[in-house]
Amino acid sequence: MREEIFLKVQFKSRRLTLQEYLNFSKTVLKALQPIHPIFENMCSWGFSADAWCCFDNNLKDFDNVVFEQLKDEELAFINEDKLDKELRYQSYSHIGFSNAYSNTKNEKDGKVSVTISDGKGIGNGFINIEFPQWGYDIFCTDSFCTTLMKVLINLTNAEYSVIVTDTLYDNVDQINDEFWVGWITYFSNKEVLKYLPKRNDIIENNLFDGALFIIDTDKPCNMGEREISIAKEIKERLELSKLL
Repeated sequence: MREEIFLKVQFKSRRLTLQEYLNFSKTVLKALQPIHPIFENMCSWGFSADAWCCFDNNLKDFDNVVFEQLKDEELAFINEDKLDKELRYQSYSHIGFSNAYSNTKNEKDGKVSVTISDGKGIGNGFINIEFPQWGYDIFCTDSFCTTLMKVLINLTNAEYSVIVTDTLYDNVDQINDEFWVGWITYFSNKEVLKYLPKRNDIIENNLFDGALFIIDTDKPCNMGEREISIAKEIKERLELSKLL
C-alpha cells in the first residue's frame, strides 16, 4: 500500500447552472478516459452512503443520476422564479456544485477518486484526483502524471496544479498558506521558473505559458528527507519572490 497522493487542479470559478456544471463534469470524465482504463467506468457518490451509482462509459445516464444525488432539501437554489427554491437543471447555487466519482468503493481494488467543484462564480473551482494506493504503479511515473496534469490544465485554463504526496503535505508548509509544493507543480505564471533553486534534481519546463517543475526522485510514492528538503527550499524561494 502506497502513501496517499492527490492531484489538484485549480482554476477561476465560473457561475454555472446545474446543467452547465453537469456538462463540464462529463467533459472532465470523458477527457480522463483515454489517459487510462481506470477512468472508463466511474460511479457517482452523491451526498449519502446509499446514493452510490455507476454509469456506462458513455455517461448516457449521467445527468439524471447526478441530478437526483445533488438534490438537497436544506439548500435554497436560485431559479428564474424567485419563489422556487428547488433544484432544477437551470438552477444556480450560492455555494456552487460539487460531486465525487470513483471506479470502486474499495481501496484494495485500486480506487481512484475524482472530485469536481465549480459553479459559484467567485473564488476557485477545482478538480481533485486521489490516486490508487494499491496497484496501478503507472501513477508513480512522472511521464504519466505530467500527461494527466497537462490534459486537465488545458481543459480548465488552470492557474495552479500540483501532485502532492502525504509526505510533502505533512512536512512542508504551503506557500503563503495557499499553495502546496508537490512532486510535480504547475503555476500559470512562467516567471516562477526564475526563482527556483538552481539544482540538478529540479526539472523545469515551460507549459501553456506557465511553469511546470518536478522534484526528480526515484521514489515519488515513498518520499523521504531529501525530497522534503528540496520542497522546503522551493517554498522559501517562491514565497520571497512575491509572485504568488
